[in-house]
Amino acid sequence: MFEGDDLLADDNVVVAIKNNSFIEWYQADREIWVLDRQKWHNSFLEIGMDCPEDSADDRFGILIVNDDTKDKFLENLLPFKVDSKKLDGFREKIKKSSSIWDSAELFPMAFIDFDSKKLSACYPYAEKTPVEKYVPDGWSGEFVDFMRKFDEDILPKKEKYWIINGIDYLEKLSSLL
Repeated sequence: MFEGDDLLADDNVVVAIKNNSFIEWYQADREIWVLDRQKWHNSFLEIGMDCPEDSADDRFGILIVNDDTKDKFLENLLPFKVDSKKLDGFREKIKKSSSIWDSAELFPMAFIDFDSKKLSACYPYAEKTPVEKYVPDGWSGEFVDFMRKFDEDILPKKEKYWIINGIDYLEKLSSLL
């Protein structure tokens, strides 16, 4: 899924996963984060597109990420976990950016909260897969600027790697537009 030592390759995106009140960062292909691939597949059929059944082979064989498959999903994601060295690389590039567009791909595009069964997404390009629309039954999905709008108890400031030495680079770089 990744090419070389690039911070991000192709359509790989950064996502936060909250599980058991603990937040971890991951980086993988955007389509990995479509939690209910069956609903996604059905959306193509509803508009008359003929497409083969999704085997989810490219996502560890998991068609729907829910309580029954969560542990397998998280276990298979371990190679895509963003470690402290990679987070340091994100911070360095973010600090050197002169506009949000220089490092937009380093900011998270989704916050997946297994504790509250909610997927929140925020991304700049509308033509990309709307991961928040395809969530498992019993979950909610929303398009929201979670990086700015979530309360401290949901996404604590100490977890926001884009706040560096007290400077919120999301705010700083966004204000330069």
